[in-house]
Amino acid sequence: PLNLDSMASIAGMSRARFAANFKEVIGETPADYLASWRLSLSQKLLMSNLPIKQIAGEVGYSSASAYTRAFIRKFGCSPTEWDKSQN
Repeated sequence: PLNLDSMASIAGMSRARFAANFKEVIGETPADYLASWRLSLSQKLLMSNLPIKQIAGEVGYSSASAYTRAFIRKFGCSPTEWDKSQN
C-alpha cells in the first residue's frame, strides 16, 4: 500500500526529508494529500453504486466506519448523503 514510508523509499529520501520536501512543494503533508486523493477517488466509486464497505476497502480504509468518519471530516456529510445529493 502507498504510505509515507513507501513514498520516501521510492523518492530515495528519508521519511522526514521526504515529508518536509513534499509539504514545501505541494503545500500539505503527504498524509493529508493521500487522504484527500483517496476520498476524491471514493466519490467516483460512490456514483457507481458500490456498497460503502467495498468502496472503503478499495480506497484503503480498514473499515466502512473509518472511511465514513474521514469522509464526514473532509466533506461535512456522509458518503450516502453526498451520493444522494449528486442525483
